[in-house]
Amino acid sequence: MLYLRILSAVIGIPLAALAVFAWNGVLLAPLVGLFALVGLHEFYAGARKLGARPHDWLGRVACVSLIAHARIDPRLSDAPLLAVALALLLLIALTIELFRPDRAPIRNVGATALGVLYVGWLFSYVVLLRSFGPWHLAVILVGVWACDTGAYLTGKTIGRHKLAPSLSPAKTVEGLIGGIAASTAVALATGGWLRSPVWARAALGLTIGVFCVIGDLCESAMKREIGVKDFGSLIPGHGGVLDRFDGLLFAAPVVYYLGLFLILFRSS
Repeated sequence: MLYLRILSAVIGIPLAALAVFAWNGVLLAPLVGLFALVGLHEFYAGARKLGARPHDWLGRVACVSLIAHARIDPRLSDAPLLAVALALLLLIALTIELFRPDRAPIRNVGATALGVLYVGWLFSYVVLLRSFGPWHLAVILVGVWACDTGAYLTGKTIGRHKLAPSLSPAKTVEGLIGGIAASTAVALATGGWLRSPVWARAALGLTIGVFCVIGDLCESAMKREIGVKDFGSLIPGHGGVLDRFDGLLFAAPVVYYLGLFLILFRSS
């Protein structure tokens, strides 16, 4: 398992660096969009195991639109446009349900909308984060990776006390502490690139660590409901896209708004 994780890192780290830094980040949104579409496919496949029939094409269009909007409007100045898009998603999906012989609008539209919000909306914050600068996004990505790696290694070596046995039997309290410590250490060590005070770097690292763990547990809860070990098998040693990026999906929006707060704090 460890060598598969190393293999994924050898491939993934250069790819992430290229997307974040090359050509002013022009590759980032397409790459994030591709991952989001794969993650949405995984999510809808899981929803089907529960008897739902998501509106795949509508979800894909909405997902790609959210990623594109994040690239075009990184500070969300056109937020009303997003509200219109989400309203159209619900109206169209509910209308389509009227013509389905085995209609189930709550189950089907609910699964469609949750997939768009959980995968498309949360993934869009990765693109939004680059508006603070490429090094900001790089530090956050490294912090998430450090949290995952620290939690995995600490849990494997000294993990004794179960963190949430009903959700994820392999996760331990020691792994939780190791993951948060790793993300905090990375933020403190690399945060100099951000020219931020020490307290802001520490807050960034703690935020990444805490919300990575929460995101991981929430994804585990969904997998337990569906009855699967992993959402997919695309990434060796990790599973699917949602299995690999579950922590990032929760950390990214929180860190984005933390960044906006710090900008307002500095300007006040």
